[in-house]
Amino acid sequence: MAEFVRRTSEAGTLFLPREAARAAREVVRLRDSELLAAFTRNPGRAAAEVCVEVLAAARRRRAEADALEAEALARLDTLRGGDRYVADEVALELRVSRRQAQQRIARAQGLRRLPGVLGLLRDGEFEGYTAGRIAE
Repeated sequence: MAEFVRRTSEAGTLFLPREAARAAREVVRLRDSELLAAFTRNPGRAAAEVCVEVLAAARRRRAEADALEAEALARLDTLRGGDRYVADEVALELRVSRRQAQQRIARAQGLRRLPGVLGLLRDGEFEGYTAGRIAE
């Protein structure tokens, strides 16, 4: 039996087979890349509608990066056996405080237990902060 996933846009909600949703996500990712590249070349000439589209594309990119960070943090913490110095290593690499690193690691471990939420984060449905609140 096919597994369906929910896709939401300005036009409404659509339920697609998982494989079709992956293909649609690749189209959006390509479109986002082209849009962001065009905006970067000449931001001073962009119309208001384009600026709104760029904001949405940037949000999706940020969410995808948040998902990658969470997956890497959870894996690193597991590989290091939950050692208390993992937060120090992460803080140096991410250029954040030790406390922020600990919070990000805890969020990542929480998201690992919620693969559906992590998938939505990866798909750009919402950003890391929202995912972290759900995982708490």
